[in-house]
Amino acid sequence: MQSPPKTIPVFLVLAGVFSSVFYAFIILSGSMQPYALGLMWCPGVAAIISQLLFRRTLRGLGWPPGGLRYLLMSYGLPVIYAGSVYGIVWLTGLGSLSPADIAAQVATQTGRDVGGPGMPVALYVLVMATVGFSVNCGAALGEEIGWRGLLVPELAKRTSFTATALISGGIWAVWHYPGILFADYRNADVPVWFGLACFTVLVLGISFPFAWLRLKSGSLWTAVFLHASHNLFIQAVFTPLTGDTGARHSSSTNSAWDWLWPQSWWPTCSGASGANSQQPWELRRDGTREGSGFLASISADPANARFRARRAG
Repeated sequence: MQSPPKTIPVFLVLAGVFSSVFYAFIILSGSMQPYALGLMWCPGVAAIISQLLFRRTLRGLGWPPGGLRYLLMSYGLPVIYAGSVYGIVWLTGLGSLSPADIAAQVATQTGRDVGGPGMPVALYVLVMATVGFSVNCGAALGEEIGWRGLLVPELAKRTSFTATALISGGIWAVWHYPGILFADYRNADVPVWFGLACFTVLVLGISFPFAWLRLKSGSLWTAVFLHASHNLFIQAVFTPLTGDTGARHSSSTNSAWDWLWPQSWWPTCSGASGANSQQPWELRRDGTREGSGFLASISADPANARFRARRAG
């Protein structure tokens, strides 16, 4: 069913108006917290209002689950691409695989001797991959009702798949720019222009699987799963498992290594997905871990956009 041509403009105007309220508070405070979760729901609320205005029903936003294989693909895709990047970092020595750090955090929080790192790390990953994922889905849903629930299908009725992915991705990227330019929605260790470039490239690229899964499955839940999984595994699994070997600080190429270091640009890029999980720790400037706790990281606000790893030394 062809929607009225005003659907997309009205949706974008509403999303912009609602978001500007939260961005005003974010810019004034200089921080995404505690406004990020409300901001993330602005596209969803705008989509629901637009759908009711022009279709008089919420049907058509992609509420059915859409098939198990598409949901599994959505959940697993970030594990593949993020695991590949971090795997290269571990293998090349730019960073180390450090499960002992997570084990130490679990021991501190539980007050028990956990023995070796194997069991606590497995427990940590299991809890994050289930409970943490569910929490992230609640935050991601707000954006995805708008971007993939309404915008992508409406664009697909009017243009090609490539144009649909690029246009929706471009809008999605620009929507995040105020947080990157005027607040803490980026890694402070890299220049703003580099953060914007990484962010935009990642968002445009990942918009293709987002759009394909949404249109192929007919379900917005594929986008919710992909969105939540992206944030979760990059920010709450792979980064905490990665230790700083000092390789990026040991030569005259220090600045270049800092920019290429995954803990510098992944946090900025993953800001495209919005629902940033609170990290169990950050790196202090002396290179030691600063923990907020294993259990605390599970129940923390899913919209925490302050994730960053501070440079050692």
